[in-house]
Amino acid sequence: MADPAKLAAKLLADYAPGKFPVPVEDIAHALKVEIVRKRHDGPESSFALRDGAKLILGLNNNTSSRRQRVAIGHALGHLLMHGKTIIVCNAVRLARPGIASRGSDEEEAQANAFAADMLMPPKVVAAVFATRDGQAEALFPRDEVVAELAKKFDVSSEFMCYRLVSPGLLAS
Repeated sequence: MADPAKLAAKLLADYAPGKFPVPVEDIAHALKVEIVRKRHDGPESSFALRDGAKLILGLNNNTSSRRQRVAIGHALGHLLMHGKTIIVCNAVRLARPGIASRGSDEEEAQANAFAADMLMPPKVVAAVFATRDGQAEALFPRDEVVAELAKKFDVSSEFMCYRLVSPGLLAS
C-alpha cells in the first residue's frame, strides 16, 4: 500500500506542478477515472468503484463544488491505495448492499490524508498561512483564517480546518 503523502506528491508533480487550486478533476481524468454525478438528497458524498481496469468515481452533485473536490480527492485515494472493488464513503446506500464495503478506519484515514496532501500540500498551506498579508495569526479570528484559506485552495472549510490542525498551524 502506498504512502498517502508520497503518492499525492507524485501525482502533483506529474499532473499539476505548481497549480493551485489543484485541478483534482483533471488529475482524475488523466488517470482514466470516470466521474459520474447524480443528485442525492442525503448527506452521502461519494463512492469509488473498480470494475476490472475501469475506475468510476460517483459524486453526489447535491453537495457544494468544494465538497465535491474533496470527495474526488478522497475517492481517488481509495482507488489508488486500496484494492477493494467498491468503497462507499459517508454512508452511501447502494441498491445492492451485499457488494458495498465500507473502508476500515485506517483506510478512511489514509484516503483523508491523501486528499489533504493532494488538495492542500502541507508546505504550500504553511507558506500561505505564514504570509497572509504579513499579519500575525493572532490578529484574525480562527473562522476567518479557515474561510480565507479554504477559498484559496477551493476546499470546504471543514477540510481546511483538518489540514490546519493536523500540522499544528491552528490549535484544535
